[in-house]
Amino acid sequence: RRMYYDALIYDDLALRYLPMDGYLRDWRAVVLALLGRTDEALADLKRDGADAGTLCLRGSIRHVRGENEEALADFREAVERDPRWADAFAGRAAVQAALRRAGEAEEDFTRAIELESREAAFHEGRGMVRRRTGRLREAAEDFARAVELSPSRRAGLQPLIDEGRK
Repeated sequence: RRMYYDALIYDDLALRYLPMDGYLRDWRAVVLALLGRTDEALADLKRDGADAGTLCLRGSIRHVRGENEEALADFREAVERDPRWADAFAGRAAVQAALRRAGEAEEDFTRAIELESREAAFHEGRGMVRRRTGRLREAAEDFARAVELSPSRRAGLQPLIDEGRK
């Protein structure tokens, strides 16, 4: 935690000289969120003209807080701002999955994979949605691809891969 407080001090100092720098504000929000100060983090992220990355960050914090409809709005806006931003689709998919909207979640994870096929988390996320809907074979394929891309995931995903291959 001390490291986060140090980072916050340096970021605040940098913002004295560059008060409108969106990148610095985003990093400050990340540190605040890690410290559990999500109200302050969201305040830093509320600004006109926010780019897709800022909107995804705001949506992620809202999702963690359980504010899924607000998070969904942030991710929708991020997709509109930059329809090539894979994380916007993946973030929206995660919220859709939390809201038990499997069809929309799978569609968004698929779009994220089309944009960034080498991101293991996207394959794993789609696999979780497919597993929840009983499509175990397809889920196992997604989990296997996630392990192929990120071997450190094997321990957690191998039982799910085996489940789908029975």
